[in-house]
Amino acid sequence: MSLKSDIFTNQVEMVAARFEDSLPDRDWSIRRDLKRMRDETGAAFSVLALTLIKGPVRLLLDPNGYDIPGAEGVMDLYLLPPYDPVATLFLENGEWFIHSPFPDSVDAVANPAKWTRMPLTEDSIRDVLESIAEHAVPSV
Repeated sequence: MSLKSDIFTNQVEMVAARFEDSLPDRDWSIRRDLKRMRDETGAAFSVLALTLIKGPVRLLLDPNGYDIPGAEGVMDLYLLPPYDPVATLFLENGEWFIHSPFPDSVDAVANPAKWTRMPLTEDSIRDVLESIAEHAVPSV
């Protein structure tokens, strides 16, 4: 595994832990799975992906990669089953940010240019996830 993929794997682990720490007393269940990816040398490596479940709402926190223009890493939060993106996490200058229409502008789901950008904190994680659980509607 390359140094870049090793750093990305550690960053993903830290984000996953922040999500898990933000929801211990909530009605969410969390499942950890490994996702296989390829690094810049073509070697396979595994990163953590989380499935978050609250009642009928299922979300997938899916790491996308670390070789992204303008960011050191990217993860998407998808509403399942249609895999509609409801948030994107960007690693910028060593700090994670979450971009999402939730909780402020639920009507902006289809237009990521109108999504709110906020630092990734326990409060922002809880606010976004609870708002998604309350307002998101899967497409048909």
